[in-house]
Amino acid sequence: LWAPVTTDRDDLLMVLRARLGAVAMADECARVMLDFVAYLQNTARVLQHPLSLRDYLVWAEFVVSLHNVMDVRAGVVHGACMVLLDGIGAQGSVFNVSMRAPATVKAECVRQLRTMTGLADMSTLGVVPSRDVGGDLASLVTRDELRVGVKPFLVETGALAGAADGFALHAPTTFDNLVKVLRAMQVGKPLLLEGSPGVGKTTLVSTLARVAGHRLVRINLSDQTDLMDLFGTDLPVDDGFAWCDAPFLQALKRGDWVLLDEINLASQSVLEGLNSCLDHRGAVYISELDREFVLSPGFRLFAAQNPLGQGGGRKGLPRSFVNRFTQVFMDELQRDDLHIICNGVYGAHESIAHVLEFNWRMHHATMERREFGSSGAPWEFNLRDVSRFMELALSASMLETGPKPVDAFVAMLYEQRMRTRSDRHHVRALFRSVFGRDLPSRTPTLHITEGTVQVGHSVLQRRRTATPTRLRALGGKLSYAESLMTCIEKRWMAILVGGAGAGKTALVRWLASVTGNRLVEFAMNAGVDTSELLGGFEQVDVQRHRSRLVGQVSELVDRLVELCEFGSDVRVQAAAHACALLQQVRRADRDALSAVVAQIVSIARESQTESMTDSLGELITAVEQASHAFGTLEAAGRFEWVDGVLVEALERGHWLLLDRANLCSASVLDRLNGLLEPNGVLYVNEDPKRTTPVVPHPEFRIIMAVDPQHGELSRAMRNRGIEICMLPSDNDECLVGDQMAVARSLGVGCELSAAVRGAEPTLTALVQTAVHAAERVQRGFPAWVDAASDSPVIMPAVHPGPLNAAVAVAAWQAQLVEFASQYVPEGVDSRVWPQRMLLAALCTVQPDALSMQSLAFQAIAKPEMSRILLLANDLAHAIVN
Repeated sequence: LWAPVTTDRDDLLMVLRARLGAVAMADECARVMLDFVAYLQNTARVLQHPLSLRDYLVWAEFVVSLHNVMDVRAGVVHGACMVLLDGIGAQGSVFNVSMRAPATVKAECVRQLRTMTGLADMSTLGVVPSRDVGGDLASLVTRDELRVGVKPFLVETGALAGAADGFALHAPTTFDNLVKVLRAMQVGKPLLLEGSPGVGKTTLVSTLARVAGHRLVRINLSDQTDLMDLFGTDLPVDDGFAWCDAPFLQALKRGDWVLLDEINLASQSVLEGLNSCLDHRGAVYISELDREFVLSPGFRLFAAQNPLGQGGGRKGLPRSFVNRFTQVFMDELQRDDLHIICNGVYGAHESIAHVLEFNWRMHHATMERREFGSSGAPWEFNLRDVSRFMELALSASMLETGPKPVDAFVAMLYEQRMRTRSDRHHVRALFRSVFGRDLPSRTPTLHITEGTVQVGHSVLQRRRTATPTRLRALGGKLSYAESLMTCIEKRWMAILVGGAGAGKTALVRWLASVTGNRLVEFAMNAGVDTSELLGGFEQVDVQRHRSRLVGQVSELVDRLVELCEFGSDVRVQAAAHACALLQQVRRADRDALSAVVAQIVSIARESQTESMTDSLGELITAVEQASHAFGTLEAAGRFEWVDGVLVEALERGHWLLLDRANLCSASVLDRLNGLLEPNGVLYVNEDPKRTTPVVPHPEFRIIMAVDPQHGELSRAMRNRGIEICMLPSDNDECLVGDQMAVARSLGVGCELSAAVRGAEPTLTALVQTAVHAAERVQRGFPAWVDAASDSPVIMPAVHPGPLNAAVAVAAWQAQLVEFASQYVPEGVDSRVWPQRMLLAALCTVQPDALSMQSLAFQAIAKPEMSRILLLANDLAHAIVN
């Protein structure tokens, strides 16, 4: 049976009269509602499809619920804003405003409502922008023991203590978005928030929950999310399997607020499974338990999504699914909003006006006028950038008494984000026009002491366990190292961008080594899923538990060595004894392992002082727990949760480098959105025993490395990190110095600039060239640069000896020509074939393209070519000897 949409006016009028009930002017209100929809459909022609019966019913319910606190006609207007106008611009909205500005359409609709309802004053908050209303917006946010909100749109308070410290709800656009959300919460329908990254969707909901005293459960969805991740499933426990509630079902039972983030990344099966929670049924049926769970009082459901056009695996939600939500399109913050927020959060600062103007001009030049920045676009310049700038401006380095210069922040947050030199010149010109001075070009200085490492204005503490490394700090990379160190200092995620061989991984390795932090590298690929980052269930493995215990004991001993006072013989002897016992731990069997670990723990407790309580006590406790668990471990037929690399790094305070992060699915990385927020945490919903979110260790840092040739990260992920594009240095002296530093670090005393010719050499090419030259020098064959060759390779030197080199080469050519004359590839001059043959046999970095391709083809087609290669190598060794 086909059930058509209810569009008959008499039918709808009958339904609305029944729903409005005893409300005064019910008949007039019903007629105004139908007349307004007819205006939108027939006169304004902005409706894409007829309004559903569910929308009419919610509109009427809104009027009934607020008829005691506002005029009924005003309730009709606010209901129209909630059902229709607040969703203009969102995906799935009933409005078609592709050819007109959404603000213009909304203003016309408000004027039409004023005419239909006969209201003289339409300057009500939530109907027109708060900028047009004026007044002290901060005073309009009220809270008492029972309700909180903006009158007349109030919500009930929860059991938790409410607070709103650090948030600025009185910015005009933020206030308008808040009123939209509060108005939509007056009915029991879920809310769907949509807006660009950085507009404040998650922050607004979390702030409102905090002010109202409700617990907010945030769940990040992706295409790998299943219904069991929301409702629960049977999971391994100590004595078999048992049902474990997932976070969504737990919040449903407790009556908490739930935020489903990135809902347009979820699969269709997950969306369909939520339908019963979103409509009039208000319940969820769990087939495994054969039980139905009704929504508890106080339960609220919010969903958030970025626009469909921003990619990253996002899908358009079905219209039937969207219709179960009240859509709220979040307006983007304007310049005056950013100014009010910065003044409210960070206080008055002399640089705020210039920074906001510069940020606004960057957005206008790159995203609207598109004057520059096409490489790497689209860009996001929003509140997150301004907030980072103000945090840097108000912070002082541990070695500096005053604030840092503003110029360094602009270079880090804006200039180094650009992918080309011409774009960076445009940023400098824009800086000159706003700040009235040139952005200085400087090369930061490197200063390393026993306790600190300083690059420019950035300073990091060094651990005593920092070890020497073959990696060298290159002058051309010091500016990027300074920015990376600032991200490490502020606990921001750094996104290193650059082609292959740009030095992204080497820079992170050097910084981790010089500061004494442990770096965990994880290479991403298209097959990586969330379980490899977060963890999963595996069969109990004794060897895995043993390796984990040994690693924790090794970390404890390293900390003892780091913290021991070398002026005290007792402490030095204790550390030495612990190091000796560590060797026994690595060799001991399972029965003797616990006793040796207990001795190390005893030494650690004796060495512990009041100043070391926090740093050493946590390690001692972790080792004791791991040792006890290993001693009582039973592996037969049992499963256990094993943390992934991300969770392990979070808890143990390691640095995590996600290499080639753009190769994996964007939905996998979007699972980390909650972690990358200020004071963010990670919810591991898949682990039934983890009832609380994972709070990052103070030393934990996350860094991503991206090669833009293989695609970009999602806009939401890029907006949560600091992009640092590592371009080669344009300073010739600095470039030559870097090449010499690479050569000397590998034992080569020659300049490599002539060895790697052609395009600007990458760090990988330099290292490979230096390694090749070093290996020749170690074998007694000094490196020699063939200046006459056009090939960007190092050629081995012909060592001068009693035999004339020219005679030797001529003799070699004669033998090779005689053997290879019948195997000359097509298109190659037979007279130069021996030289090409020698080049192909000896080059190791970037072989000549023509000779190498021809040689590879001939080697496959004719096995005799392998004899030519062998002959070429033998003769080459004979010549140099």
